[in-house]
Amino acid sequence: MDMDAKRFPLHVLLGTGATLLIFVVSLRVPILGLGTVLLTPLPVMIVCRLWDLRGGILVVLIASLVISATISPFLGAIFFTEFGLMGLLLYHWVEEKKLSWDRGILLSSFIVLGTLALLVVVRSRMATLNIEDWMREEIHETGRRILGTHLADTTTAQSPMVNLESLTDFTVRILPALMILTVWLEGIMNVALLTWFTNRFVSGHRRAVMRPEFSLWVFPDQLVWGGILGGFLIVSRIRPLVTIGLNTVILLLAIYFLQGMAVVSFFFKKKKVPLGFRMMSYILIGLVQLLLLLVAALGLFDIWVDFRNLRRKTAV
Repeated sequence: MDMDAKRFPLHVLLGTGATLLIFVVSLRVPILGLGTVLLTPLPVMIVCRLWDLRGGILVVLIASLVISATISPFLGAIFFTEFGLMGLLLYHWVEEKKLSWDRGILLSSFIVLGTLALLVVVRSRMATLNIEDWMREEIHETGRRILGTHLADTTTAQSPMVNLESLTDFTVRILPALMILTVWLEGIMNVALLTWFTNRFVSGHRRAVMRPEFSLWVFPDQLVWGGILGGFLIVSRIRPLVTIGLNTVILLLAIYFLQGMAVVSFFFKKKKVPLGFRMMSYILIGLVQLLLLLVAALGLFDIWVDFRNLRRKTAV
């Protein structure tokens, strides 16, 4: 008991330090930070795995207070909402309630996105702008910093800004899909890494299991009609309907890409492809745009071809 009393504050301290380090590095290194920031909930989930929700809640509260006091209250609220809360919810649904990873991520993202939307509304009111104008201003400024473009009176300097304005407008239109995809990706990465961590360092009944195994995951076939409807909305040329169609199609393309990756993973395991070659293949798929589209098409056609024979087995 004394040993547990000593380990608990140590693990909370280490978890707080790790999640703060990931978050702060992502702020200071913009390009690298786009990927690393999604790992912010992982230390929270690991502490939850060791000490249940009480440890994770302490990590989230302490880290949120530190960020609020040292950087800004708004970033502290962002950390709490998008990363701290996500880690706690994922652990609750997937580990405590034993839900499948896709349902756990769906429920967690629903709560997180709703809370983020409320935070955005409050922030935009404080800035005395409507939500769309505030988001447009924030996205434009972020894009300007990343692309290194600056306002100037010369013609050569004005040219990049025209492109940036178009990019900002398009990003605002597809922002709902981008936010949902970001939270989903965050959930998938952290559930998979928590499973790896647990199985790597914990034995016996405490081992973790992804339910279902990723290589056997299937997206409901009927929802393909959502993509067809989205396509019709895009060609309608009515701006609000086009925006809804764009977001719908982007979301479904991402989901079918995930299903295509599950098919690829299934055949890699079936053929006993070495782990190193698998990792190289996954990295290549992520880097080459044509391969991304081919894998998404593979996931879509899996509805009719049933490459893994999963639906036939279920029918029998």
